[in-house]
Formats: sequence, structure tokens, C-alpha cells
Amino acid sequence: MKSKNIKKKPEKLGKDDYFQSHLTGKLKDPKFKAGYEREKKLLAVTIELAQLRRKRHMSQRDLAVKADVPQQEISNIEQGRRNITLNTLEKLAKGLNAEIDIIVRPHSL
Repeated sequence: MKSKNIKKKPEKLGKDDYFQSHLTGKLKDPKFKAGYEREKKLLAVTIELAQLRRKRHMSQRDLAVKADVPQQEISNIEQGRRNITLNTLEKLAKGLNAEIDIIVRPHSL
């Protein structure tokens, strides 16, 4: 008995798989990749600040008072609706009794 060539239907990608596949393709564009990497770093800083605030058992309002930054600005930063400036980052770090380490490295040639 001869086996027939049965074509398999392509597997339907789940949302996560589709996203990863799409992202992989988009990251081939240098301009997109640079923006993506920049946003990833901003997000990491934002997450770190929010986690530290919670670890210190501080509300956004508590931090706003200690850091002299409006509570709404802290909310917007934590929710990704606003990028953080170095000045605000320094104020928030001081209000959280934390320090900032910024490393500037040359790109490898």
C-alpha cells in the first residue's frame, strides 16, 4: 500500500508565539531595534522603581511627598505613560533612599 503525501496544515500560532515571531522580524530593522532597546531599558528602570517603592511599603503619595514629585507623575511613569527624566529619577531615588548607578560603555568596534 502506497502512502499518500498528506499535507499538514500549518500550526496555528498562539498569541505569544505570534508576538515573538513578529518581534523577531521587526528587530531586523536597525531603527526599530534601537527604539525597542531604549524602551526596554526605560521599562526596566520603571519596574525597579515601582518594586523598590512597594518593598519600602510606600504608596505613590508617600513617595511623592518624600521626593517632591507630583503623585500623578509617579503614576504616569509607573504605568509607562511618561518617560522618566534624569532629574526625576534622582529625586525618586533620593525619596526611596536609593542610589543610581549609570554605566556608559563604548560599543565594541
